[in-house]
Amino acid sequence: AGICLFVEAYFRYADIACLIDLVCQIDQASASKMIRAFLENEMISHDAPEKENVIIENALMLMKTRYALPDFSQVWLAEELGLSQAYFSRLFRKSLGVSFITKLTEIRMEAALVLLNGGMPIQEAASACGYQSAKYFSTSFRQYHGKSPQQLHNAKENPPP
Repeated sequence: AGICLFVEAYFRYADIACLIDLVCQIDQASASKMIRAFLENEMISHDAPEKENVIIENALMLMKTRYALPDFSQVWLAEELGLSQAYFSRLFRKSLGVSFITKLTEIRMEAALVLLNGGMPIQEAASACGYQSAKYFSTSFRQYHGKSPQQLHNAKENPPP
């Protein structure tokens, strides 16, 4: 029962320092890693499947709505969910079978296809999908879709007879 209280408190406090001060009244620098590892191990073993599903559902919802933010990253998302980056990374891969960056790229590339098919210029589509560089965006687009954004635009402008 005590472990469940720790786990519930952990989910409520995004800032591990607050949790440490609240629960343990000990030095943050020396205890942070130890407590985080302990709590993460306990989360895995107590009601893990149910809580993990909720975490992943929330993560996917945030990814689909905020993928274009300039500071969007796995670290940001883990912090937003109140988890350590290491735990979130393991949980994400275990639950979905792909890495965070693979899923984020998938979400961004599907959005990019819709934007480019709607006639949005490549530079604007890159920015709207969270890419700072149109060149990197084009490379990622080609790897994901098998053709460059420019080829997509050219095909729309010059359809085959």
